Amino acid sequence: MLGLTTNEKRQSDQVPGRAMAIDGFSTTHHGHRMTVRLVTYFVLFGLLPGLAYQFVQDDLRVWAAEAGSNLVALYLLGIAPNFLGGVSLTASMGAIAREGSLGQHSWLTLEVVAIVALLGLWVWEFGQKWFPNGTFDGHDLGWTVPGVLLSYIAGRLILPRD
Repeated sequence: MLGLTTNEKRQSDQVPGRAMAIDGFSTTHHGHRMTVRLVTYFVLFGLLPGLAYQFVQDDLRVWAAEAGSNLVALYLLGIAPNFLGGVSLTASMGAIAREGSLGQHSWLTLEVVAIVALLGLWVWEFGQKWFPNGTFDGHDLGWTVPGVLLSYIAGRLILPRD
């Protein structure tokens, strides 16, 4: 333990809520539970949807188009990257914001993160009108909203409030 003698560490372990230093970082006795929740939230709603986004965008949509899939499947695969992007970006930004403010009150709440993620993805979609080879689609705007909401609601259920 950095900065604590063995006796001081034992005393801090016995006092509920007292901060203790672990490898140079400050945490509370509830820190381990928070870390597990934070990692779970990031992996399930940040990392996995981000990987799925890449797979759908680069492989599955191309395969479905070449295979002559029905229109419903092609539509769902067309909007899936926007939904998955909303889930992944919101959770990733939320996990980073939460990790950066552990034990402190921060203005960067999950609500703020969700709004920033949604607006950022909408700006990106509107930018498609002017990007070379860009494709603007109003459906993409619409399907970003449930992705952001899913990630926000999951964050509220998994992560305890400060």
